[in-house]
Amino acid sequence: MLNKKLKYLLITLFFGINVAFAQGSDIVIGQNYAIHSKALNKDKQLQVYLPESYKSSNKKYPVLYVLDGKYYFSNAVAIQTALRVPNVLPEMIVIGINLEWSERRNIMFNTPEKFLSFIEEDVISFVDQSFRTSNERILFGWEASGFYASNILFHKKQLFDGVIATDGAHSDEETLNTFSDFNMSTNKILYVANSDKDIFYVASSNEFSKLLEKTKPENLTWKYQKFNDEVHVSLPYLAMYHGLKYYYHNFNSLIYKDIATFYAKGGMKHLKEYFKHRGERFGLSTEVSEAAKNNLIWLGLNRNDFKNFEYFMTEFKEVLSTKRYQSNYWQNRLGQFYLKNKSYAQAKIHFEYSIKHFLGSAEIYSGLGNIYLAQNKKEQAILNFEKAVELSKKDNDNEIKKYKKQLSQVKSNGVYSR
Repeated sequence: MLNKKLKYLLITLFFGINVAFAQGSDIVIGQNYAIHSKALNKDKQLQVYLPESYKSSNKKYPVLYVLDGKYYFSNAVAIQTALRVPNVLPEMIVIGINLEWSERRNIMFNTPEKFLSFIEEDVISFVDQSFRTSNERILFGWEASGFYASNILFHKKQLFDGVIATDGAHSDEETLNTFSDFNMSTNKILYVANSDKDIFYVASSNEFSKLLEKTKPENLTWKYQKFNDEVHVSLPYLAMYHGLKYYYHNFNSLIYKDIATFYAKGGMKHLKEYFKHRGERFGLSTEVSEAAKNNLIWLGLNRNDFKNFEYFMTEFKEVLSTKRYQSNYWQNRLGQFYLKNKSYAQAKIHFEYSIKHFLGSAEIYSGLGNIYLAQNKKEQAILNFEKAVELSKKDNDNEIKKYKKQLSQVKSNGVYSR
């Protein structure tokens, strides 16, 4: 029997482990900062999210400012992580600006210049002095904040490069015409979202869109999008998500849905220009990305378009030296496609590369056998089919019957019929 001390120790460990598993820890997505606003003559709360790489890098980050941060700050952080930045969006600092519900309309509508001073002299000043920020700023606003945000984009101070306004947006013709006269080196970007079910403000968003179409402000790229399954309070997350993707429309690698689209957009010229502009805008490489090259190669491969597959493999031959293609799987897949299209020399290169570097596979030896068979080299074909049968036995390959059939038919009459 266990002695009393051992029993006590086991009981202590058991309950200690249960307690350890029961205790949780807080999930923290940012920090709260209290700043004193000279413009508003009161203290205000800011929520701050710093990107994952912030502590380990020295780079500067664009900033997304979120009005009504109490409600939508977490949305912005979630979008950052859900889109696996920096693949779809760049890493960003997110700032939630909190106003009391009872004061937000009064401050924004009745004292807009005072609120602008608060944004510029208190909030942006604090953020730029406290964190490594680039010169790129985006503002998000919903409902009353959406009305204000859409107006602030056209202000002569030009505090923001882009605005996402949802369930409320407005400006007047005089303001838009004046905006066209501003001397700006880059376009501003505006994204407006609403829904026909937003019975409160969809009419104003519709009118604002018509006004933008009428005035066609220079230096502005804009989009109005409706999500008619949503209502006034359900749209903000979708609007922020699509708004950020619209603002950063050329940050992600260029992916074509089909080869016809590649040519319709201008082919290789369009592809290279896209990455040139992308690189210049975001400080990235101006070379065509590996993802874009693979996209086009795989379209040819998956759509059984050998002509374009060969074209892209020639244009982007350097991708073969990348890590992705260093495997039996890819060398075999490429080799089998060349074999299928009777490009025997290229197929053989991939099969032999696989054998040399990755020991090959039954399917690869079978492919080599078919190449030699097509070239009337029966003895070499038999040797490779025999190797395919040997490896399939060793690996319990379900295709062993096929390899045995190949071998048997070639030995008997020098021909293999599929």
